[in-house]
Amino acid sequence: MKKGDWILLGLMLVSVLVGMAAGPFPAGAFAFPVGAAVLLGCMAGLWVLYKEKPDSAFCRFLSSGHTSIVVIANLAVCCIVLGLNKQYDPQSVPGGHTLADLLRIHSVKNSWWFVCAICLFLANLAMVIFRHLKRSSWRFVLNHLGLFITLSAGFFGSADESVLRCIVGKGETVTTGFDRYGRERSLGHSLCLEEFSIYLRPDGSPRNFEAEVSVDGKPAEIMVNHPYAAGFGEDVYLVDYDKNSNDVCVFEIVRQPWKYLEWVGIVMMMAGAALMFVQGAAKRRVR
Repeated sequence: MKKGDWILLGLMLVSVLVGMAAGPFPAGAFAFPVGAAVLLGCMAGLWVLYKEKPDSAFCRFLSSGHTSIVVIANLAVCCIVLGLNKQYDPQSVPGGHTLADLLRIHSVKNSWWFVCAICLFLANLAMVIFRHLKRSSWRFVLNHLGLFITLSAGFFGSADESVLRCIVGKGETVTTGFDRYGRERSLGHSLCLEEFSIYLRPDGSPRNFEAEVSVDGKPAEIMVNHPYAAGFGEDVYLVDYDKNSNDVCVFEIVRQPWKYLEWVGIVMMMAGAALMFVQGAAKRRVR
């Protein structure tokens, strides 16, 4: 193993030990604008470091292909370990009873190991982009920069995401819902069910469902897979209904304010993949 490998291994070990000693990572503290400021500050720092000392041992190490392999392998192992463990509310897990409790791997965004792994990968990806930005093709830039934007938006935006469900009866107004751990939270809106309709096929099977609601006093229609946009990055979905009375519906309020940035990254990667296909086919024709 190289010296740099030992440093990366040490960082991973430290992240695990910090999680054992300090508890879950405080992801909620990095909600906007803190998360955006941290991301921009780190990227600015890496850019200044690269511009001032591009040939330093640190820059060459962080932008090397070997480092990419190591950090990707570490992130993959981390995701597999976290994925094989049931996810809980980190505030309700006392810790110390099992190895999983001790390692604090019950919540992805609250795992110090995962936070360290994804940050190292993003730093490596950013340095690779800086080093190859001028002399690389558009497909390289689109693929790598698109991946960086998508992962950064997904990771740093996780603190601003929330999914709440509420049960609303006909004529009832609801202002609170429950998260995935059963905790009651404010919806940030008032939601009232005015009418619920079921559209049938000729054979009598349900074709579609539609709920007429008022959100903060404004009338809206919500169908399955056709949510109502209640705000920036905030959608209200119709997810279920009471089969016995048809007068009670279950709604899901999803907040993902960073999703638009994720879409930009995904579109960039799709464009990069298309360029790889087109340019690769052109090269084969020339040969």
